[in-house]
Amino acid sequence: MKPLGDNWISKDEIRAAIAAELGCPADELGDHDDLIQLGLNSIRMMGLAGGWRKRGADITFAQLAAAPTVASWYALLSGDTASSAAAPAAVAPDEPEAHDAPFPLAGMQLAYWIGRSDEQELGGVAAHLYAEFDGPAIDPDRLQRAVRDLVATHPMLRTRFLPDGTQQTMPKPGRPVFTAIDLRGRGSQEVQSTLAELREAKTHQRLHIEDGQVIDITLTRYGDNHSRLHLDIDMLAGDAMSYRVLVSDLAELYRGAAVPAPGYSYRRYRTARQPDSVARQRDRQWWQRRLPQMPGAPELPTVPVGSRRAPHRTVRYHHWLAPDAKRSLIAGAHARGVTPAMAVAALFADTVGGWSAQTRFLLNVPLFQRESVHSDVNRVIGDFTTSVMLEVDVTENMSVADRARDIQHRMYESASHAAYSGLEVLRDLGRQRGEAMLAPVVFTSALDLGELFADGVIQTFGEPVWIISQGPQVLLDAQVTELRGGLLVNWDVRESAFPAGLVDAMFTRFAQAVDRLARGDAGWDAEAAVQLPSEQATVRAAVNATDGPVSGRCLHQGFFEQAAMNPDAPAVVWGLDNEDGAWSYRELGNQALSVAGALQAHGVRHGDTVAVQLPKGRDQVVAVLGILAAGGAYVPIGFDQPDARRAKILQTADAVAALTVESADMGTGITCLSIDAARNYPNPLPEPVFPDITEIAYVIFTSGSTGLPKGVEVRHSAAMNTIDAVNDWFAVGSTDRVLALSALEFDASVYDIFGMFSAGGSLVAVDAEQKAVATTWVELIRRHRVSILNCVPSMLDMILELGGDQLGGSLRAVTLGGDWVGADLARRLARQVPGCRFSGWAARPRPPSTTPFARWPANHRRTGPPCRSEDRCATSGAGSLRRRAAIASTGCPANYGSAASMSPPATAMIRNAPPGSSSSTTVFAGTRPVIWPDTGPTEPSSSSAGQTIRSKYADTGSNSVRWRAHCVRCRGCAMPSPPWSAPAPPSSSPRSRVTPTRPVTSPRRSLPCCPTT
Repeated sequence: MKPLGDNWISKDEIRAAIAAELGCPADELGDHDDLIQLGLNSIRMMGLAGGWRKRGADITFAQLAAAPTVASWYALLSGDTASSAAAPAAVAPDEPEAHDAPFPLAGMQLAYWIGRSDEQELGGVAAHLYAEFDGPAIDPDRLQRAVRDLVATHPMLRTRFLPDGTQQTMPKPGRPVFTAIDLRGRGSQEVQSTLAELREAKTHQRLHIEDGQVIDITLTRYGDNHSRLHLDIDMLAGDAMSYRVLVSDLAELYRGAAVPAPGYSYRRYRTARQPDSVARQRDRQWWQRRLPQMPGAPELPTVPVGSRRAPHRTVRYHHWLAPDAKRSLIAGAHARGVTPAMAVAALFADTVGGWSAQTRFLLNVPLFQRESVHSDVNRVIGDFTTSVMLEVDVTENMSVADRARDIQHRMYESASHAAYSGLEVLRDLGRQRGEAMLAPVVFTSALDLGELFADGVIQTFGEPVWIISQGPQVLLDAQVTELRGGLLVNWDVRESAFPAGLVDAMFTRFAQAVDRLARGDAGWDAEAAVQLPSEQATVRAAVNATDGPVSGRCLHQGFFEQAAMNPDAPAVVWGLDNEDGAWSYRELGNQALSVAGALQAHGVRHGDTVAVQLPKGRDQVVAVLGILAAGGAYVPIGFDQPDARRAKILQTADAVAALTVESADMGTGITCLSIDAARNYPNPLPEPVFPDITEIAYVIFTSGSTGLPKGVEVRHSAAMNTIDAVNDWFAVGSTDRVLALSALEFDASVYDIFGMFSAGGSLVAVDAEQKAVATTWVELIRRHRVSILNCVPSMLDMILELGGDQLGGSLRAVTLGGDWVGADLARRLARQVPGCRFSGWAARPRPPSTTPFARWPANHRRTGPPCRSEDRCATSGAGSLRRRAAIASTGCPANYGSAASMSPPATAMIRNAPPGSSSSTTVFAGTRPVIWPDTGPTEPSSSSAGQTIRSKYADTGSNSVRWRAHCVRCRGCAMPSPPWSAPAPPSSSPRSRVTPTRPVTSPRRSLPCCPTT
């Protein structure tokens, strides 16, 4: 490879080329001046890099962007070598073309064309830009001639798109592209109605591109001297720069000026220009190396596809910065070494990240890349865009200025590898992951293209009063452009894809952040992370005001208190027909104290752990009460557990004894007591032991992510906190009965037993045979008038299926946990048991590696320990943010593991926690937010089509955090609709309803130039 040599380009040539782009004298550019601070933007930098590559320099945009000074660029260029791949293809001299021959679509055109199909996900729409101008009367004949001449001047305005994925220029469009409507003399109401109908239709229309109709111009005349110009262009025919050329040429032609046809065509650009295959392969390899770690699109809260009204409908949110504010923002960006576009992109990224389920995600960023192959190329109408998948990481909080620098660095690095397009990267990412991948959140900057509408356009056609774009496979397209000397930032959004109120909240935050940048240094130095709007913060504070008095009781204390006050009340009931029976609180208490005496006689001491391996049934209740009364902690082991696993649990838990069936042998040398012998022990304890509430009550084991038994130690205080909160919420009392379906080794059994005993209620015991037959559950509910059901969703599903409308009138509350909750369960329960309250929840902490669960959208947390939603920097997150939660140590397990072989505790201090309490955090992974109390109606969030809400704790090694969540869609549920006015969770009257008030949402901001119709 032959060196270009030191004299192929001089420093003065470099300086002159930069000065020409900046529009300033060359002698004003110092060797070491930061060119970005002087206003050199990315598009101009790309153009300079492309021009020098055509002269043989092996230089990339990223190299120029990394050191934007004249001296650095001279060092790069003068020491460079020629690249065989960088040599430009020869540009053919101007000569007649065969315009009628089909030619291939560009990459972005192909995506637009495919996306028009209704069969595509987020498809069924055209990529088009529609605008309306209101002004004085326009002559329809003159405008028609101007349209005719415009179409004749630019071949792409009469190009059709064929079924085989090619395009063909025709002598004229196959369908009309101009229409005049005369509403003069019509009443005001009729005029406004017609204009509104036209707007709605044209905003969402798909032109007949197969017939060469890629532009639609309609003139509506109304009133004495008014007109509205409707202008729609399909982006298959032209990109953002083409749009500016088109409207300017149309205005010139209308005024009677001559507009010569460009001496170059888009067809020629697509067919004669040879792609740089070496650069493409190099960039492809660069992206391939990144694919394994590349994130996907941001997971924003969305409405299930089947529930979206008018899924193709797009709504625009817009905000305009006046010229002075624009200049301030630009000056602030340049002073910090970033372009204004990257500053706005940083605000957008943090806004999206504030509502996204993950902090690393891809933004789809279009790039405008017209290579300077001809002097007239900038006047050519055509699609010259490509795209970049910009990887964003907003995990770490930082200032806005630092975020902008980070985004700019990432953007420049990615853009330097744009020879392999973002669409191709997305396709490869989908192949690697075995599923179709979309990048439906887009950031488009046209700041480097100049004013959207030149002064001549506005003088000719009037003020722009409506501007909107659509694009296939796009949910949210954020755009920034220059308009009327200021800065227009807008979002075009598939409205029905998002919960009501969500985009309003997001855009309001975004617009406020843009305004702060324009006001000066404080906006740049502010934290980039999303801060909760004040009105939502008020709601959040009320909803999260869950700290309450701690009962101070041990897990079994309520039982013995009830036994003293109401000794003859039924504590445990069981059986059907002639096999039923009951133990009173006195009888059960006497048995428990006998078991406690037997355990102490066999060496069990205060704080020891005792295993329980018994068949499911009422004997398990006697066993755990006896262990706790002896001052110990119980360790439930499934009756059918394999010997090896049982031995590992006993070893890890350091159990000193076990309560089992007659003649059982644990095989580990520990003391085994028969439950029958223990309950008949002749020397019962005179009274139960009540240890300190911070001591361990039980240890529940599960396999964890490694397959080995892992346990979590739960304090008396943590378990009682949940029990007290649930009992308070559901007003559980002495007349309530729970059907004890859950296995003892499943944490839901803790509430079944001790929740009832704390309130003086009764437990309906279910033995092993009965648990295996679902019809028996229904019979037990009817026979014993069960009022509370606490189980996994699949059990409720079977009960509803088998019980029909014969479940009786006793059932008044159902709580589900431990698995995914199908949304239909609440509706079915409401139909079959009217008035029954419903809750999907998770009760006590357990190892996060094995805690899949589902919840209905949470409106209130349980009372007891202070708990709150947290974002990445431990500040309150956005209205629907569900990334982390924090709960004070009152409700946390004592340890995730009780021996050295198990994971250590992972309790992190969170600022703003109550004095003296710690907080543990859990990362929520892989789902959309389900907490939506602040800005809009609550619906189950969706991470895929369908109605199933799914959630899973990430295996972070930290203590899991659980809180209650309530269905707001069930008629019988007492949980109110989302508390926009922040009603407190009911306590004294848990069945009362609270009527929410609607939030006062920020209106969409109108363009300052004129009102919209």
